[in-house]
Amino acid sequence: MALSETGLSALWLRPEFRHRRFGDQLFGQAVSVLRAEGVELLQISVPASNSEALSFFTQLCGDPVRMDEVCTAFRKEIGIPAALLPFSLGRAANGRPYNAISGESR
Repeated sequence: MALSETGLSALWLRPEFRHRRFGDQLFGQAVSVLRAEGVELLQISVPASNSEALSFFTQLCGDPVRMDEVCTAFRKEIGIPAALLPFSLGRAANGRPYNAISGESR
């Protein structure tokens, strides 16, 4: 997993780990890291020739938002609705997530 300034730039599994639910776990960990950074929407591009990845992301994200001969694009909302949070989460002056109960900023 490579984390860039704008989010995740690459996510893959070696062939011997595919079809064993490791992809779900890896994607879940990526979502956790990105949520902590304040990311609420993932935009995922998959090479059109990668049928396994297309199937994986179709199961996770639903129908693609764009398709062409080079790549297929998906979107996945990963933000947590405020009603499900046990505390008030806002933004600190630095733009980082802020817990209004503890006063902590990440």
